[in-house]
Amino acid sequence: MAFGFSVLAKQPGLLDFGVALVLLVLSWLIVPESRRKLSRLMAWLIVGFAHPIGLTCLYFAFHGAWRDLIYYTWTYNNTLYVPEVPRWERWQTISVPFELAWEYHPLVPVLGVLAAVFLLHRVIRHTFRRPRLFDIFAWLILGWCASGLVATTLGGRGFTHYSIQLIPGLSLACGWLTVRVISFIRQWIGSSKFRLLTGLVITTSVTIWLLLPLLSRLQALRLPEPGSEVMNELVHQQSSSTDRIFVWGYNPEIYAMSGRLPATRFLYCTFLTGIIPWTNLDPLRNTDYAVVPGAWDDFLADWNRHPPRLIADGRSQRGFLKFPIDKQRVLWPLIERDYAQIEIDKTNLIGFWLFRRLESNTPTAVPDLPASDEIQLQMEPTNIGHMARVEVRAPVGTVLVELFIDGNLYRRLQCAPAASVSVCFFVLPQDRSSSGNKIQVLANGEYGSLLSAEQKLEVIKPVTAIGGPPLRFLDQNIGAVESSTITGGPILPKPDDPSHWDAHPPSRLVYPWLEGMN
Repeated sequence: MAFGFSVLAKQPGLLDFGVALVLLVLSWLIVPESRRKLSRLMAWLIVGFAHPIGLTCLYFAFHGAWRDLIYYTWTYNNTLYVPEVPRWERWQTISVPFELAWEYHPLVPVLGVLAAVFLLHRVIRHTFRRPRLFDIFAWLILGWCASGLVATTLGGRGFTHYSIQLIPGLSLACGWLTVRVISFIRQWIGSSKFRLLTGLVITTSVTIWLLLPLLSRLQALRLPEPGSEVMNELVHQQSSSTDRIFVWGYNPEIYAMSGRLPATRFLYCTFLTGIIPWTNLDPLRNTDYAVVPGAWDDFLADWNRHPPRLIADGRSQRGFLKFPIDKQRVLWPLIERDYAQIEIDKTNLIGFWLFRRLESNTPTAVPDLPASDEIQLQMEPTNIGHMARVEVRAPVGTVLVELFIDGNLYRRLQCAPAASVSVCFFVLPQDRSSSGNKIQVLANGEYGSLLSAEQKLEVIKPVTAIGGPPLRFLDQNIGAVESSTITGGPILPKPDDPSHWDAHPPSRLVYPWLEGMN
């Protein structure tokens, strides 16, 4: 069963199981007198191996996810993930475990190489001896070392944690040689007390030496992105244990750390974006070829079944700067319509965004209250055809924030009362007026109700497209649709070189977002 669980944890565990199975078959052929015992052992080995895997397959099939299981464990790995790294580059990563061992425990690779030499000599000598002997333990050590080395090359990414797969065989090899060295020393030294003392000194010294780097290695296990820990705290503050959340990007640890169930099956969003971890991250490389067919349909089905209370966006984390959430044609309109951005002051510092689902509301007029300067609003003029952002800051103790547009309730948002409020509401293009809108915010909390002063959401006219250097994308030239400079004047080609453009900083160029841009 341990082999079965190892395969479920990391698929290359199948190689270790294969080594054990092959050696039992060879033992059955070479040692006839033990065939009955070996047959029972092989049968139980196969049953134990198949048990957890079979139950897992039944679980996914029962829940209608058999197709997803096969695609992720087999199809995706063999058609996209592994082939993304050339074969030669994958084999080059075989050096990683040796480099790690030499850096932290130089004695380990020394013992491992020496053990491999002695073990190879031992099994070859036994193979050609008459009667032939089959040292299954020696073959097991060599087999697991070989399977562990092969396993480190399968991903081709050179991650240090892949070397974990070499630990079983390497540990047995080092232990096998160490026992023989100690036995040799005990035979060489005459006094039994002296032999015991020498053995204790050697064992204690080696143990202490091996454990010296342990503290630094444990510290290295901490998450490299402290933002995930901050997001965990915010998720706990802003949701209950029964709420579901969605994490855009490649930060699935937020689900585990917060103890919140995912709203969709996509614990990380590689299937939705076509990103293949740590390979096709070039901002200019189109990843549409690796978007999993039907992934967005499955995403929407899951989303509608379990609308998340919170949405966490990793943004710049782990390659997802290439896939900003506000450029996702399926997801972003859902966020604009049903969510508000929260904890702006905290999340901006760690490179995350956090959104909370709006509360349902009924048409209500703005209450007749005096304006309070404790409610701060910040807005920037935007084009009439674009979404507008209204940032709100309210004092500690606020439990509900309501946004009013032209005197009518537009958005309602519950807040965690333990912290000051910094939220951003989205005003949809169809809800805006060409002459501008009057904005007010009502904050309710333990202090009562506070109403902000009325401000106007200004509308600006679209900047006339005045040209600019063309953007080359997919064998076509794309002209700028908007441009402006500090003086408001055009960005003009240089008179002496029309292929170059002059503009005094700061200048602004806007290009259309086309199909295939990620």
